Amino acid sequence: PRVRPEAQEVAEKSKGCMGALLLNLEIISLDDYCNTRGKQEKNHTAANVRRMREIQRNSRAREQEKQEKKNTPVKALWKSTQYEGVESKVKNFMQSPPQAPRPNTERPHSAPAGSRRQENFNSEKEKFQPTRSQTPRARSPSPNFVARNARAAKSYELKRSRSQLALRESDEKYQQGLKNYEETVKGKTPSYLRSRQRQWDMQERDRIRNAPDPTVPEGHTVLPDKERKATLTTLRKSQQELLERHRLLPIRSADTMGVRNRKTELEKQIMEVDEAIKVFERPRVFVRLGE
Repeated sequence: PRVRPEAQEVAEKSKGCMGALLLNLEIISLDDYCNTRGKQEKNHTAANVRRMREIQRNSRAREQEKQEKKNTPVKALWKSTQYEGVESKVKNFMQSPPQAPRPNTERPHSAPAGSRRQENFNSEKEKFQPTRSQTPRARSPSPNFVARNARAAKSYELKRSRSQLALRESDEKYQQGLKNYEETVKGKTPSYLRSRQRQWDMQERDRIRNAPDPTVPEGHTVLPDKERKATLTTLRKSQQELLERHRLLPIRSADTMGVRNRKTELEKQIMEVDEAIKVFERPRVFVRLGE
């Protein structure tokens, strides 16, 4: 292959680099080895002994200090110089000789009534008390502690610590609460959400009820169905009355002016009532606002 002209320059620059690197690594490793070899291992036994002796010296010094404090005389209480010559009344009472005993005023042959009753009761009690037999009783056999311990070992229950009992109780309470939650709460809608849903439904119905109807003409409103039916009933009654009045008009004097006018007026009213009945027979009746 063709060698580039700058290859010789690169070879000269890199000459001796690898050797210097290996020499530097050998020097570092030899220095570390020499440093670790010259160190001495620590004697932990001697250090522990020195520490123990130091603790003993400190303890003896504290004990000696306590002993010196105990031997220190107690400081006398302060006493006023005004009462130095005054003697204590308690001292006179303690140094006075004891008083002589009170003389016995009772007769020598008499005794208290209570003591006589007690003596009589004791004598009667001794009469009725059965005499004990002089034969020695047989000693009860000594308890068999081995058998007792064996029976106790069979019925022994392992006593757990309070922390374990508390942990078990808390675990049981948690499991019981989880069971109650799964039986009564899980998968059911909470009461506050149900009440909120009912409130939303009422608000939606009110909004729909109060919303303007696009089919209602402007300036009009829908007559309630109850009022529409009541008005229709009234119109039909008026229609029957007008027809009855029209039927009772006189026939012989029908050509007179008064009869003609009455007949024309009744026919006009009957036509208006008929038109109104047709309007109110519709399912929805629109009424102008303000009327």
